[in-house]
Amino acid sequence: MFTFRISTTIVLALFTSLSAAQITIDTPSDDRWFYPFNFNPCARTIGSCFGAAGLNGFNDRDGTLLVVWDTGELVPPGQGAENYDISALRVTVRNIADADWAVDLTPDEWYTFDINQDGFINADGIPRGEEGDTDGESSDADPGRPLELFGVAFGPQSDYATWTECSTYYGSDSQNNLPRDPFPFVYQDATNDLLHCEDNVKGLHNDGLSIPVFEFTPVSWTVGVPVGYTPGEQTTPFDITFDLALSRSDARVLRYFQEQLNGGRVFIYINSLADTSMGGGQSEFPTIYMKESTEQGAAPAKLELSFNEPIPCDDVKKLTARCRDGTLKSKVVLTDETHDGQPVTIEVNGDPYELTISGRRANLKLRNQTGSQTACLSQPDCGLCKPVDCGA
Repeated sequence: MFTFRISTTIVLALFTSLSAAQITIDTPSDDRWFYPFNFNPCARTIGSCFGAAGLNGFNDRDGTLLVVWDTGELVPPGQGAENYDISALRVTVRNIADADWAVDLTPDEWYTFDINQDGFINADGIPRGEEGDTDGESSDADPGRPLELFGVAFGPQSDYATWTECSTYYGSDSQNNLPRDPFPFVYQDATNDLLHCEDNVKGLHNDGLSIPVFEFTPVSWTVGVPVGYTPGEQTTPFDITFDLALSRSDARVLRYFQEQLNGGRVFIYINSLADTSMGGGQSEFPTIYMKESTEQGAAPAKLELSFNEPIPCDDVKKLTARCRDGTLKSKVVLTDETHDGQPVTIEVNGDPYELTISGRRANLKLRNQTGSQTACLSQPDCGLCKPVDCGA
């Protein structure tokens, strides 16, 4: 049984002009400890997040957590991704009691791991790339490894529509270096290709891209922040929060969650490259309660979504458009900075361009334009259009 809460009334028939709202889904539809030796995938009560960086036969991000929330009951799917005006997202998970892992809130470079598997990190004491470096490693500047959140991508065996917590595990199996499916990803800046992150230390699975990538340090979408946690003295469970200010994030990340809402399911990947030790217990790395747990103090992963208040037309001062030397420039000007960070859409001859307001302006620039053009402000739809001639 899923539990839903909503803080304001949403009129579904008017979803494309969704009023400011916060939506909370207290329980996932699916949560899976995505690990090759999870022998109870459909009903496991906890999932640990740890790494096996550089170790052949194991994914670098070895113990991982896949979480899915069905959103269609509160947020109608199929409205078109651009119509989900999300401003922020928060995921809250709960760690088991008696934790004793170091808090690290910054991503760690791939070469701060034991790449050559000699049992030491930076055994030669010389940072990677400096004169005399023999192992290609550097020491990590701070203790611990962050708990990170990534997007979820599929293929070739799995897909968004049908994947569940009981689906077949695909990934490294202690014998072979295999990509995970689903896999944690970030966008490649130059191409927008999806980069596999499960083996970023070994540098696997991205060699077939138009711009191949090998060892790299992915910038996770957000890092988990423990709430009221004291390492080594934590006798009770505690929350870990992941916050994304989507109106100010990478536009591709915003688009990812818009497309997820359009499909009716929100997927996230939580994982860490936290070090493990032989015979160590679950206290030494993040270990998260899953929805099946009935242990005292347990809580399943919670999703909170915030939506922007629609921009009223009274707050739109003007729309401008001009074309010079084949470059079309259009600008939306607001009356004040109240809507800083919110999206607006300008359509040029029917092609939509989503822009983010900076201060009280949003600017569009299109090169290599010719002929008669019409720029219209379509979101919000205030009836503002400007014709412009870009010549032959």
